[in-house]
Amino acid sequence: MDDITAIENLIKDPNLRKLESQFGGFNIFESIGAVRRELRHSDFLAFLLDPSENHQLFDRFIKPFLFCVAEKTEAVSIIDIDLLKYDDIQVRREWKSIDILIVSEQSEFVCAIENKIDAGESEKQLGNYFKTVNQYYSDCKNKLFVFLTPEGIEASDTDNWISVSYSEVFDTLKQLLEEHKDTLGHDIHFTISQYQEIIEKHIMTDTELTKLCQAIYKEHKQALDLIFENKTDIQLEMKDYLVDKVAMFSKNTSLGIKPDNQNKTYIGFAVNEWDQDKYSFLRCNEIKWTESRHVLLFEIVNRPNKIKVDLVIGPIDERHEAFREAVFIGLKKAGILNSNIKTLAKRHSHASQKILISKEIDFDNLEEVKEEVSKKLEVFFNSNEKGMFKHIVGIVNKAIESYKV
Repeated sequence: MDDITAIENLIKDPNLRKLESQFGGFNIFESIGAVRRELRHSDFLAFLLDPSENHQLFDRFIKPFLFCVAEKTEAVSIIDIDLLKYDDIQVRREWKSIDILIVSEQSEFVCAIENKIDAGESEKQLGNYFKTVNQYYSDCKNKLFVFLTPEGIEASDTDNWISVSYSEVFDTLKQLLEEHKDTLGHDIHFTISQYQEIIEKHIMTDTELTKLCQAIYKEHKQALDLIFENKTDIQLEMKDYLVDKVAMFSKNTSLGIKPDNQNKTYIGFAVNEWDQDKYSFLRCNEIKWTESRHVLLFEIVNRPNKIKVDLVIGPIDERHEAFREAVFIGLKKAGILNSNIKTLAKRHSHASQKILISKEIDFDNLEEVKEEVSKKLEVFFNSNEKGMFKHIVGIVNKAIESYKV
């Protein structure tokens, strides 16, 4: 079969129209970029779990959810869950870095929920959370520790943490909508339905949607493979746009920048004032990390869910290490040092960062993202505010002047 015929057959397939009609409409969670962002899922789940919130669900979600958890452990019984004083429950977000904490002091009950969608466990993370909860809620007789993931994978600490999948969250929401469809308000019914759709479409792996997609792919493999081979690479298209923006800003002589090392993820540019011929210590001869060997570069970091501008402190010849430290200390004193780094890495450190956009970037919002990034870059280059381009250049220039003496 030739490629054109294969694509025509795909277009005519009624299963494809079924798929489009089922998931082709507007979804509020997609529109705000909350598809696979753990923080947004945790925010919404905490909202649904809280009996005191204005959704008027009271215990109609939290109780069946906790029933589901209790069925997997002997730590807490179904009867314990049923007898909880739900009007006393408090739901906390990011308490001691725990995603969701459910507490009822009157019922002597506490439940910690760690939500993982794409990220894995950090070393000792669950163990530390377990110790923290036991330390602060030592008087609670009933404690649950829930490890929530798309597929319900086992936690590293299976003795204490109970694995729950998003399909179980989906089933609980489905049951809620079916049992209370006549009493739920329209707004909350619509919102929960939208959230269900996101879970099924983007989080769960074994659903009717998955089976439908697999059937379509099996029937039209040739056409779909051809489409996949020629699909738009969003990150690459964004990279080309950012390269053009850097080239445009480099023509502004008052800024004094020039393009440097550039690839799909990192679009680098150097500052003309940081002249390697004038200041030889700004060129690293011992370690090659870019073609220019600049010790200091700005980089626009281009990722599918975040775009930011970083000052990168690269490697330096060993005898000039004090200069790197001077820049590091200068950024720290100015209060703009990247909070994720405590000391300089030998090769390179993203020492300051200015986030331009933080959301999932896809074909539907690409033009909107470009427009927003363009505006943010204008501010970054032209503003005199703390943490912007001119402020950072000033800090580095002071370090250069002090070191050359």
